[in-house]
Amino acid sequence: MTTTDAVNEPVKTGMNAYDMAFVALMACLMVFVFWLTTVNYQEGMKTEVAKRNGEAWVEWLTTAGTTRFEDGFSHAPCSGKAEPGTWGECAAYIQTQTSLKGLVNTFFDKPPELIEKCNKEDLSTTGGIVIENLIATPAGSAIPMVVKPFTNEDLITAKLQLRIAVCDKGGYPIKISDFEF
Repeated sequence: MTTTDAVNEPVKTGMNAYDMAFVALMACLMVFVFWLTTVNYQEGMKTEVAKRNGEAWVEWLTTAGTTRFEDGFSHAPCSGKAEPGTWGECAAYIQTQTSLKGLVNTFFDKPPELIEKCNKEDLSTTGGIVIENLIATPAGSAIPMVVKPFTNEDLITAKLQLRIAVCDKGGYPIKISDFEF
């Protein structure tokens, strides 16, 4: 074959089997990436809703905490003058009789639970709300406060310093806020 013969031969410009396989693989990867992005976005939104639930609790408790020692406080079970004045009664009232009764734990499509702590080994705590009691230590102590779970038996007849956190999908706590109730 001479050089003039090689120049006159037509060049093949079509796709061969390897080219088509590569294009098909890229199309599959694009569909997979789109699907994965959608799933991750939905999971992220569930975490954001859990955080908003915690923020709603903080807002309600902070607002109620400013007037709960006054006469005529409209949420009697949460009053600082209630008898016996336990957190269990107040929490039950909040979950059934206030604007917080409509909150939803989007991970399980049910109302969020008040739990003692987040637990990465027990993923049923996902989306749960953790309320902790912050007890101040004497001035000059090595640690400024002791953190303990806020249980149903704890009294609410005095001002309390509380912390709210919510549990993420992995069972880890996301701190929302420290506030006074």
